[in-house]
Amino acid sequence: MLTESYQIRHFTGHQFQSSDKTCLSLYLAPNTFVYAVSLSGFNEVFELGHMDFNPASAMQAEEKLSFFLRNFLLHKRSFEKVVVSVLNTDFTLLPLSFGTEQDVKDYLMFSNGDISGKHVFSHRIGDFRFCYALDADLRQLLEKTFNAVLIRHAGAINLSLFFDHRSFSTASAALFVGEKVMEIALKKNDKLVYYNVLNWSGTEDVLYYLLFAFEQFGFDPLSSPLLISGEFALDSELFKTLKKYVKHVHPVVTGQPVKLHKELAQLPGHFYFTLLNQHTCGL
Repeated sequence: MLTESYQIRHFTGHQFQSSDKTCLSLYLAPNTFVYAVSLSGFNEVFELGHMDFNPASAMQAEEKLSFFLRNFLLHKRSFEKVVVSVLNTDFTLLPLSFGTEQDVKDYLMFSNGDISGKHVFSHRIGDFRFCYALDADLRQLLEKTFNAVLIRHAGAINLSLFFDHRSFSTASAALFVGEKVMEIALKKNDKLVYYNVLNWSGTEDVLYYLLFAFEQFGFDPLSSPLLISGEFALDSELFKTLKKYVKHVHPVVTGQPVKLHKELAQLPGHFYFTLLNQHTCGL
């Protein structure tokens, strides 16, 4: 049954009025869809909804999104601004010199295979270009549902936060952990040296991929500060295992100027980091 194919978490602490100027943030991963509704230009968050789909579900991305939007009635609401981060593996990183539209498409096809039925975009981050392909049906649904929607790849957003957000100012490694998908980013001398999106099924996978990346790029687990985000408890097996092997590992903190209200204020600071901070990225 459909109800066995997904799980929901919903937090709300405000009765919005029709006159309120609200903003919507969306985070769309392969099996996780999350939204937050804010006032004051994304900085006052009063509502958040989270839906995890069964990885075995046969639903396509746009079908999941349509179901998600209708479940929370987001398609019937009017928002002043809408920002969306989409996490997928259809991306590549290129030097700025490889900057033409055809270059981007050719390299995406080389690294990811067939990208027919997808739209190609790119963002400049430092001295490289983050290029990705977005499912055309997904983009069409978002643009049909919302006015003036800004869609970006979650990886580009997280890399921008990795370099610019104050929480990462002393970190040389970042780990963004989602439901069965994770992102690893490493930097040296304020230069990106590694980024990837990887699937995981257990704590051992997360630890293996992280330590392998450390070894490949000369990062010492005893001296390289690691910041981690995700919807996990600090007494979870995941976090406790990471602390055994990486000496300086800490949860990232959203903090000011973003303020969570009512029951949302009880959420740990490392929860929903990408969702709550994506509006600060100037990509």
